[in-house]
Amino acid sequence: MLSYIFRICVQFESDHGYRPGLLYLGPAHYQRLREELAGIPRLDEVSRLLGMDIIVTAEATHPRVVCSPTERQRVAVAV
Repeated sequence: MLSYIFRICVQFESDHGYRPGLLYLGPAHYQRLREELAGIPRLDEVSRLLGMDIIVTAEATHPRVVCSPTERQRVAVAV
């Protein structure tokens, strides 16, 4: 799961020119990530490790990354 998340982040950054700020995961994918990162007990610590906020929702049938609204504002200011 972690390698997949890394790949979609790299692809996002390649496509858009900036890193994603949000990771959407379904409950099963989140559980798989938690198993891979068993040494990190809290969601905020996993979020900090990945460098983005994590949203767990049943609507996320596949993991995906997006730009957060605050990231979009930072990119617009930097341009």
